[in-house]
Amino acid sequence: MTTSPKAEAGAAPAFAVSSLDALNLGKLAAAGVWCALRHPVTGAPLVTPDGAPIRLKLAGMDAPVAKAAAARLSALPKDAPTAELEAALRQQVIDCTLDWEGVPLEFSPANVAAFYAAWDWAEGQALETIAARDRYLGN
Repeated sequence: MTTSPKAEAGAAPAFAVSSLDALNLGKLAAAGVWCALRHPVTGAPLVTPDGAPIRLKLAGMDAPVAKAAAARLSALPKDAPTAELEAALRQQVIDCTLDWEGVPLEFSPANVAAFYAAWDWAEGQALETIAARDRYLGN
């Protein structure tokens, strides 16, 4: 007679997966997810004049590109100037930005840098998405 293992009291419920690839966060994060930008004060979704959403495709913190950027950030000296730390963090967001829709600029690393420099609130929304592992599960 086969019995199922009993859950321990207070243990998290079991999570059944058909393949461990379903939990390969590096692969899922590298594929990216779309982040719809929202108004920095009202929270309303931002749209183009045609009504299309303005959104960024972002790699997550488990993606190789994000890990490389994080390694560069952690390699900075502990007494690095604030401006140097901010520049390294911004570069991480730039590196994790894979594409965009609705932004009236051609997608390129230089334009991504200019975009975040002009609209730092968008950079904050991008950082929140990049850090949220749950956004990348189930792509």
